[in-house]
Amino acid sequence: QLMEFAAQIEATLSNPSDVLTSGIEWCAKCYALPTCPAARKARYNAIDAISTAFDDALSDEVLSHELDVLRIADATIKMQRDALEELITHKIKGGAIVPNYGLDQQFAHTRWKTGIAPEALSLVTGIDCTKPGAITPAEAKRRGVPEAVIKSLTDRPVTGIKLVRATATERAARLLNKGN
Repeated sequence: QLMEFAAQIEATLSNPSDVLTSGIEWCAKCYALPTCPAARKARYNAIDAISTAFDDALSDEVLSHELDVLRIADATIKMQRDALEELITHKIKGGAIVPNYGLDQQFAHTRWKTGIAPEALSLVTGIDCTKPGAITPAEAKRRGVPEAVIKSLTDRPVTGIKLVRATATERAARLLNKGN
């Protein structure tokens, strides 16, 4: 019986199919999703599904079915996009150059540096920065504290990285502060 299973597995692996039989839950975790011919076919079918017009006089059952199809199509395309973004991010972190894509750091909101008391902020900025705690840097800016003072007393912690679409020219301009 095991020999039969082995033969079936070997036959399947040597003749890949473009029939998607595993379902959304399985495919979402599959490492081969970006290059899977069945997933590619499902994506194109999803695009075809969204490009067809529908009649608002359709029965409720047909409308329900159409919405289900579109939701599945949306989930399929999102899974593929997420898988491709993860693969590209991994490749870029490994040193690859992927045309039109790069990684940008993501930052949290500006906050006062640790160890600076609200009273010290009031003394340096010339405005009352005390409440039950220190006012936010954004509030200090609205109250007229110069940007240079705020920059010297705040930081923006990195919260992660995000894949962004940008040409090499756009990224160079951003790095050299000549745009954006």
